[in-house]
Amino acid sequence: MALFTELPLYKDCYDLLLKVYSLSKNFHRDTRYTIGEGLKSEIFELVLLLYRANVASSKVEYLEAAREKIEVIF
Repeated sequence: MALFTELPLYKDCYDLLLKVYSLSKNFHRDTRYTIGEGLKSEIFELVLLLYRANVASSKVEYLEAAREKIEVIF
């Protein structure tokens, strides 16, 4: 099992999360707390699902949920 912090997909999602955090500071007040917080929450859940898929013996369930999160985010 690889370290989850070394997985390219995990790194990319984590970088996306950091980028959204920095960009959401510049969102208009109305959208900062609706769209910004929702987007941060979805990406955080995606990162968590990728971690869980990495440590689980049966990865299918977590990877399917992660794929759905990606569809919601993008």
